[in-house]
Amino acid sequence: MLNNHELIVSVDFAIDCLKYALSEKHYRIKNDDSRLAEMRQYLPYTLQETATNGIHILLNRQYQLLGSDAKASIPMAKYDDYTNAHIGLTSAQADSVRSNSHGLYSDVDAPWVGKKQAKAYLIRLQDLHSILISNDRKIRQ
Repeated sequence: MLNNHELIVSVDFAIDCLKYALSEKHYRIKNDDSRLAEMRQYLPYTLQETATNGIHILLNRQYQLLGSDAKASIPMAKYDDYTNAHIGLTSAQADSVRSNSHGLYSDVDAPWVGKKQAKAYLIRLQDLHSILISNDRKIRQ
């Protein structure tokens, strides 16, 4: 299970992965590219609301915890059980990092679609990272 520090590190890792991919001369990720599977596994896809108001859980494209290679076809995780992976966010904070009403990206603006989409997603990740760090500081005070 993740704790707040590990969530920050996970988002940090996602930022670094995307920056590395964007540093390539020709940014292109095809369906048969192994990086696509890694992106779906490690990059934050959505902020799933839990039963507790203001508490979200950060999930990958398979609707599992970041880094999990479990497929979405297995029974969905019970997100309320993963309290160490919960993120306290206001509605405004959650909305500020969403690309649409659902998550940090959708099928049309996924970071593997193109360089423009990847750059926009990178900005949302950096914003999420800043929010997590700010919230962590408030918790520690």
